[in-house]
Amino acid sequence: MNTLLIIGCGSIGARHARNAISLGLSVVLVDPDVNRAHALADEIGATGVFASYEETASASIDAVVVASPSSFHIEAVRFFLERSIPVFIEKPLATSVEGLEGLVDLAKENGVVTMMGQSYRFHETFMALKTFLDEGAVGRIYHAQFFGGQYLPDWHPQVDYRTEYMAQKRQGGGVMLTSKSHTLDFIEWFFGPIKEYVGWKDQLGSLTLDVDDACFLLMKTERDIVAYAQFDFLERPHRSRAIIAGEAGTIDADFIADTITVTRADGTAQTHSYNPDPNARYVEELRYFATLVEKGESDPTLDIAHGKHIVDLMLDPRVRDLTHGA
Repeated sequence: MNTLLIIGCGSIGARHARNAISLGLSVVLVDPDVNRAHALADEIGATGVFASYEETASASIDAVVVASPSSFHIEAVRFFLERSIPVFIEKPLATSVEGLEGLVDLAKENGVVTMMGQSYRFHETFMALKTFLDEGAVGRIYHAQFFGGQYLPDWHPQVDYRTEYMAQKRQGGGVMLTSKSHTLDFIEWFFGPIKEYVGWKDQLGSLTLDVDDACFLLMKTERDIVAYAQFDFLERPHRSRAIIAGEAGTIDADFIADTITVTRADGTAQTHSYNPDPNARYVEELRYFATLVEKGESDPTLDIAHGKHIVDLMLDPRVRDLTHGA
């Protein structure tokens, strides 16, 4: 993989562009805001700028990163799958299930490498927690709780949060679509496929949104592990934590402090501290995508079919929508 096309020059698209340059790749940018695209191109030394992905049909590119707002993903992904060009798609794959089955079939028929952007799979603290679980640090797991929240205006304080895609239904915003795709992915990564599932999403705060600002989910996996997960756009200060109960003790993981405390049944405890580079997980997932492209094969735990599965869960009618005016 030598030349990477990046669609979308917002915060995550710009991050992928800078990381691609750091990995020695040539970068071509697409953004309807060509001034923003040219500014990023000048900064990183991109080799080309286009206003739309359709204009790139004759360009020489080896792979694509789709980092536009979620509601615009499907058509862009189809455009490149039809041309058998490998595609990395930022989560979630889409904001509707319509057309997803055909998209998955197209990738399979054309043998195209696909990968979803699930960066927490490459986060040092999450990877350490996965190792503790796989090695049976607290024996068989009974249940797990995941708590998270961050006040939306604090995400990108230099920008009016009301203009961000997370706050807008038409761009695929809301807690469920922008945050729970990560949560549902790593719950299955940790504990296996979800088989029982209920929950709701709602507007609980006073932010100017037309989407849900809080989401609460209860599920049970095929390994008979019960998991509860909540996230909101309201909590201050930022919190992200997991408490996992097992037959031989408890694991308390704080993803803000980047610590994991393992408490044994006899009360003895050991805390493990980590110091992840905030950008490292994005570099490593892009590096992994490049490896898949070079091998010519997708990872079935992260491919477009998995992306569809996560969208199916996010839009499952068992999760009631209690928002007002959304």
